[in-house]
Amino acid sequence: GTLRIGHAHLSFPLTVEFAEVASVNRQLESFTVFPSIIMKPRWLSAASRTLELDEVKILRPLLRVTRSQAGELLWPSFPAVTPPTASAPFLGMRIHSLVVEDGTIEFLDQQVQPPFHGVLHHLSVVMGPLAVPGGGPQTSFAIRGEFVGHSGEAAPVYCSGWAVLTDHDLQASCQLEPLALSAFEPYYQQGNVKVRVYSATLKSTSQWLVDANALDGRVQMELGNLTEGDLSIHGRTVVDVKKLAAGEEPRLTAELKISGPLD
Repeated sequence: GTLRIGHAHLSFPLTVEFAEVASVNRQLESFTVFPSIIMKPRWLSAASRTLELDEVKILRPLLRVTRSQAGELLWPSFPAVTPPTASAPFLGMRIHSLVVEDGTIEFLDQQVQPPFHGVLHHLSVVMGPLAVPGGGPQTSFAIRGEFVGHSGEAAPVYCSGWAVLTDHDLQASCQLEPLALSAFEPYYQQGNVKVRVYSATLKSTSQWLVDANALDGRVQMELGNLTEGDLSIHGRTVVDVKKLAAGEEPRLTAELKISGPLD
Protein backbone atom coordinates (compact mmCIF):
# COMPACT_ATOMS: atom_id res chain seq x y z
CA GLY A 1 0.00 0.00 0.00
CA THR A 2 2.99 2.36 -0.12
CA LEU A 3 3.00 5.16 -2.68
CA ARG A 4 6.10 6.58 -4.29
CA ILE A 5 6.19 10.26 -5.35
CA GLY A 6 8.72 11.11 -8.05
CA HIS A 7 8.97 14.76 -7.05
CA ALA A 8 6.89 17.54 -5.48
CA HIS A 9 6.60 21.21 -6.36
CA LEU A 10 5.16 24.08 -4.30
CA SER A 11 4.06 27.26 -6.05
CA PHE A 12 2.27 30.46 -5.00
CA PRO A 13 -0.32 30.57 -3.53
CA LEU A 14 0.18 27.21 -1.81
CA THR A 15 -0.48 25.08 -4.87
CA VAL A 16 1.17 21.68 -4.50
CA GLU A 17 1.94 19.34 -7.40
CA PHE A 18 3.00 15.73 -6.97
CA ALA A 19 4.45 14.08 -10.07
CA GLU A 20 5.02 10.43 -11.00
CA VAL A 21 2.88 9.00 -8.19
CA ALA A 22 2.66 5.20 -8.25
CA SER A 23 2.33 2.20 -5.96
CA VAL A 24 5.64 0.68 -4.92
CA ASN A 25 4.33 -2.91 -4.86
CA ARG A 26 2.33 -2.70 -8.08
CA GLN A 27 1.91 -5.69 -10.37
CA LEU A 28 1.75 -5.80 -14.16
CA GLU A 29 -1.80 -7.24 -14.06
CA SER A 30 -3.26 -4.51 -11.84
CA PHE A 31 -1.90 -1.09 -10.93
CA THR A 32 -2.64 2.62 -10.76
CA VAL A 33 -0.34 5.41 -11.94
CA PHE A 34 -0.84 9.16 -11.43
CA PRO A 35 1.52 11.24 -13.62
CA SER A 36 0.39 14.45 -11.92
CA ILE A 37 -1.73 15.41 -8.88
CA ILE A 38 -2.34 19.13 -8.23
CA MET A 39 -3.83 20.29 -4.93
CA LYS A 40 -5.05 23.79 -4.03
CA PRO A 41 -5.56 24.10 -0.24
CA ARG A 42 -8.13 26.42 1.38
CA TRP A 43 -7.36 26.11 5.08
CA LEU A 44 -6.24 23.71 7.81
CA SER A 45 -8.31 23.14 10.94
CA ALA A 46 -6.06 22.06 13.82
CA ALA A 47 -9.05 21.31 16.07
CA SER A 48 -10.62 18.75 13.73
CA ARG A 49 -7.37 17.77 12.02
CA THR A 50 -9.03 18.46 8.69
CA LEU A 51 -7.42 19.89 5.58
CA GLU A 52 -9.82 21.84 3.34
CA LEU A 53 -8.92 21.70 -0.36
CA ASP A 54 -10.51 23.91 -2.99
CA GLU A 55 -9.55 21.53 -5.78
CA VAL A 56 -7.70 18.30 -6.42
CA LYS A 57 -6.87 17.75 -10.07
CA ILE A 58 -5.55 14.39 -11.30
CA LEU A 59 -4.03 14.43 -14.77
CA ARG A 60 -3.74 11.40 -17.09
CA PRO A 61 -4.21 8.63 -14.47
CA LEU A 62 -4.06 4.99 -15.57
CA LEU A 63 -5.93 2.14 -13.87
CA ARG A 64 -5.45 -1.45 -15.05
CA VAL A 65 -7.73 -4.34 -14.01
CA THR A 66 -7.24 -7.96 -15.12
CA ARG A 67 -9.33 -11.12 -14.96
CA SER A 68 -6.94 -14.06 -14.77
CA GLN A 69 -7.28 -17.36 -16.62
CA ALA A 70 -8.68 -18.81 -13.39
CA GLY A 71 -11.43 -16.15 -13.35
CA GLU A 72 -10.00 -14.08 -10.47
CA LEU A 73 -10.55 -10.33 -10.81
CA LEU A 74 -7.32 -8.52 -9.94
CA TRP A 75 -7.74 -4.94 -8.67
CA PRO A 76 -4.97 -2.56 -7.59
CA SER A 77 -4.45 -2.46 -3.83
CA PHE A 78 -4.86 0.91 -2.10
CA PRO A 79 -3.67 2.04 1.32
CA ALA A 80 -6.27 1.67 4.06
CA VAL A 81 -7.63 5.03 5.24
CA THR A 82 -8.52 5.18 8.94
CA PRO A 83 -10.09 8.02 10.95
CA PRO A 84 -7.73 10.18 13.03
CA THR A 85 -7.18 9.28 16.67
CA ALA A 86 -5.47 10.99 19.58
CA SER A 87 -2.34 8.92 19.01
CA ALA A 88 -2.35 9.08 15.17
CA PRO A 89 -1.76 12.55 13.65
CA PHE A 90 -3.63 11.71 10.45
CA LEU A 91 -5.36 14.60 8.68
CA GLY A 92 -8.82 14.17 7.27
CA MET A 93 -9.50 15.95 3.97
CA ARG A 94 -12.51 17.74 2.57
CA ILE A 95 -12.26 18.24 -1.19
CA HIS A 96 -14.66 20.80 -2.68
CA SER A 97 -13.91 19.80 -6.28
CA LEU A 98 -12.23 16.62 -7.53
CA VAL A 99 -11.31 16.70 -11.23
CA VAL A 100 -9.86 13.92 -13.37
CA GLU A 101 -8.59 14.83 -16.84
CA ASP A 102 -7.69 12.46 -19.67
CA GLY A 103 -7.78 9.32 -17.53
CA THR A 104 -7.63 5.72 -18.74
CA ILE A 105 -9.19 2.52 -17.36
CA GLU A 106 -7.79 -0.61 -18.97
CA PHE A 107 -9.40 -4.06 -18.69
CA LEU A 108 -7.70 -7.28 -19.76
CA ASP A 109 -9.66 -10.55 -19.68
CA GLN A 110 -7.32 -13.53 -19.91
CA GLN A 111 -10.05 -16.09 -19.26
CA VAL A 112 -11.27 -15.95 -22.87
CA GLN A 113 -9.19 -16.91 -25.91
CA PRO A 114 -8.00 -14.81 -27.54
CA PRO A 115 -7.81 -12.46 -24.50
CA PHE A 116 -10.18 -9.47 -24.54
CA HIS A 117 -8.60 -6.03 -24.21
CA GLY A 118 -10.89 -3.04 -23.65
CA VAL A 119 -10.10 0.56 -22.74
CA LEU A 120 -12.11 3.50 -21.43
CA HIS A 121 -9.91 6.46 -22.28
CA HIS A 122 -10.09 10.28 -22.54
CA LEU A 123 -11.90 9.87 -19.23
CA SER A 124 -12.96 13.07 -17.47
CA VAL A 125 -14.58 13.20 -14.03
CA VAL A 126 -15.89 16.17 -12.04
CA MET A 127 -17.26 15.53 -8.55
CA GLY A 128 -17.59 17.16 -5.16
CA PRO A 129 -17.71 17.86 -2.34
CA LEU A 130 -15.90 14.78 -1.03
CA ALA A 131 -14.60 13.90 2.43
CA VAL A 132 -11.76 11.45 3.16
CA PRO A 133 -12.18 9.22 5.10
CA GLY A 134 -15.90 8.56 5.14
CA GLY A 135 -17.39 10.10 2.03
CA GLY A 136 -19.16 13.07 3.56
CA PRO A 137 -22.40 14.71 2.39
CA GLN A 138 -24.19 14.43 -0.95
CA THR A 139 -21.68 14.45 -3.79
CA SER A 140 -22.56 15.20 -7.40
CA PHE A 141 -20.58 13.76 -10.29
CA ALA A 142 -20.30 13.88 -14.06
CA ILE A 143 -18.28 11.37 -16.07
CA ARG A 144 -17.55 11.06 -19.76
CA GLY A 145 -15.12 9.04 -21.82
CA GLU A 146 -14.70 6.86 -24.89
CA PHE A 147 -14.92 3.08 -24.81
CA VAL A 148 -12.57 1.30 -27.21
CA GLY A 149 -13.13 -2.38 -27.91
CA HIS A 150 -10.93 -5.31 -28.83
CA SER A 151 -10.39 -4.35 -32.48
CA GLY A 152 -10.46 -0.56 -32.12
CA GLU A 153 -14.22 0.07 -32.32
CA ALA A 154 -15.09 3.12 -30.22
CA ALA A 155 -18.11 4.99 -28.82
CA PRO A 156 -18.66 7.79 -26.24
CA VAL A 157 -19.96 7.01 -22.73
CA TYR A 158 -21.64 9.49 -20.34
CA CYS A 159 -22.78 9.27 -16.70
CA SER A 160 -24.03 11.87 -14.21
CA GLY A 161 -25.79 11.91 -10.86
CA TRP A 162 -25.25 12.23 -7.12
CA ALA A 163 -24.31 9.96 -4.22
CA VAL A 164 -24.21 9.91 -0.42
CA LEU A 165 -21.41 7.40 0.12
CA THR A 166 -21.87 7.08 3.89
CA ASP A 167 -25.55 6.07 3.47
CA HIS A 168 -25.13 3.98 0.30
CA ASP A 169 -27.52 6.29 -1.56
CA LEU A 170 -27.06 7.01 -5.26
CA GLN A 171 -28.94 8.24 -8.29
CA ALA A 172 -27.38 8.20 -11.75
CA SER A 173 -28.15 8.04 -15.45
CA CYS A 174 -25.76 6.72 -18.10
CA GLN A 175 -25.65 6.58 -21.87
CA LEU A 176 -23.63 4.62 -24.42
CA GLU A 177 -23.65 5.86 -28.00
CA PRO A 178 -23.90 3.20 -30.76
CA LEU A 179 -20.95 0.82 -30.44
CA ALA A 180 -20.08 -1.92 -32.95
CA LEU A 181 -20.68 -5.30 -31.31
CA SER A 182 -17.46 -6.54 -32.89
CA ALA A 183 -15.78 -4.58 -30.05
CA PHE A 184 -16.43 -7.73 -27.94
CA GLU A 185 -15.33 -10.22 -30.60
CA PRO A 186 -13.42 -12.69 -28.32
CA TYR A 187 -16.62 -13.40 -26.38
CA TYR A 188 -18.41 -14.61 -29.52
CA GLN A 189 -15.80 -17.27 -30.34
CA GLN A 190 -15.92 -19.49 -27.26
CA GLY A 191 -16.27 -23.28 -27.39
CA ASN A 192 -18.34 -24.86 -30.15
CA VAL A 193 -20.72 -21.90 -30.46
CA LYS A 194 -19.44 -19.07 -32.64
CA VAL A 195 -21.54 -15.98 -33.34
CA ARG A 196 -21.21 -13.60 -36.27
CA VAL A 197 -22.24 -10.04 -35.35
CA TYR A 198 -21.69 -8.51 -38.81
CA SER A 199 -22.00 -4.71 -38.50
CA ALA A 200 -24.56 -4.70 -35.65
CA THR A 201 -24.32 -1.90 -33.08
CA LEU A 202 -25.37 -1.55 -29.44
CA LYS A 203 -26.89 1.64 -28.00
CA SER A 204 -27.84 1.92 -24.34
CA THR A 205 -29.34 4.24 -21.73
CA SER A 206 -29.66 3.33 -18.07
CA GLN A 207 -31.00 4.69 -14.79
CA TRP A 208 -29.65 3.66 -11.39
CA LEU A 209 -31.24 4.29 -7.99
CA VAL A 210 -29.78 3.15 -4.67
CA ASP A 211 -31.67 3.82 -1.44
CA ALA A 212 -29.98 2.60 1.76
CA ASN A 213 -27.95 0.03 -0.22
CA ALA A 214 -31.02 -1.28 -2.13
CA LEU A 215 -30.31 -1.12 -5.87
CA ASP A 216 -32.91 -0.62 -8.58
CA GLY A 217 -31.51 -0.37 -12.11
CA ARG A 218 -33.11 -0.18 -15.56
CA VAL A 219 -31.08 -0.62 -18.73
CA GLN A 220 -32.62 0.10 -22.14
CA MET A 221 -30.72 -1.46 -25.05
CA GLU A 222 -31.10 -1.16 -28.80
CA LEU A 223 -29.38 -3.33 -31.40
CA GLY A 224 -29.15 -1.47 -34.70
CA ASN A 225 -27.62 -1.83 -38.15
CA LEU A 226 -28.87 -5.41 -38.47
CA THR A 227 -29.22 -5.44 -42.24
CA GLU A 228 -26.60 -8.18 -42.67
CA GLY A 229 -27.77 -10.41 -39.83
CA ASP A 230 -29.33 -13.84 -39.81
CA LEU A 231 -29.65 -16.78 -37.45
CA SER A 232 -28.43 -20.04 -38.93
CA ILE A 233 -27.93 -23.58 -37.64
CA HIS A 234 -25.48 -25.85 -39.46
CA GLY A 235 -25.57 -23.49 -42.43
CA ARG A 236 -29.39 -23.39 -42.73
CA THR A 237 -30.93 -19.93 -42.21
CA VAL A 238 -33.62 -19.96 -39.53
CA VAL A 239 -34.25 -16.20 -39.21
CA ASP A 240 -33.42 -13.63 -41.89
CA VAL A 241 -33.44 -10.19 -40.29
CA LYS A 242 -33.98 -8.38 -43.61
CA LYS A 243 -37.14 -10.35 -44.36
CA LEU A 244 -38.36 -10.11 -40.76
CA ALA A 245 -38.11 -6.30 -40.82
CA ALA A 246 -40.36 -6.06 -43.90
CA GLY A 247 -38.53 -3.13 -45.47
CA GLU A 248 -38.15 -1.09 -42.26
CA GLU A 249 -34.82 -0.35 -40.67
CA PRO A 250 -34.25 -3.50 -38.58
CA ARG A 251 -33.55 -3.10 -34.90
CA LEU A 252 -34.11 -4.98 -31.66
CA THR A 253 -34.90 -3.33 -28.33
CA ALA A 254 -34.90 -4.71 -24.80
CA GLU A 255 -35.09 -3.52 -21.19
CA LEU A 256 -33.16 -5.14 -18.40
CA LYS A 257 -34.19 -4.66 -14.76
CA ILE A 258 -31.62 -5.17 -12.01
CA SER A 259 -32.41 -5.16 -8.29
CA GLY A 260 -30.75 -6.27 -5.08
CA PRO A 261 -28.23 -5.01 -2.52
CA LEU A 262 -25.63 -2.61 -3.97
CA ASP A 263 -22.71 -4.37 -2.29
